[in-house]
Amino acid sequence: MGWAMACKGKATSGVTYNLDDPLSAYSNPSIHGRLQAYTEMGRQAHGPDWDLRTHTLDGEVIMRVGGGKKHEWYYIGDGLLDTANTPTLS
Repeated sequence: MGWAMACKGKATSGVTYNLDDPLSAYSNPSIHGRLQAYTEMGRQAHGPDWDLRTHTLDGEVIMRVGGGKKHEWYYIGDGLLDTANTPTLS
């Protein structure tokens, strides 16, 4: 998942995505928890075999897990979502 990898700081050819990476792997400590919450909600919505590494960001799942668009920002991947196709919580 490109968004998660971009949050790991300076990009190198050896950067990989692994949900089990420690908090210290990310440039912002809140990223790890957000990825875990997004993954859990994605599996509830799409089934236990759903893997965020093989799917694009799901706007509906992001809205659910983040409780809507707080302070004009999405929970994760704010600039990456297609806002025309991202539902509201109402």
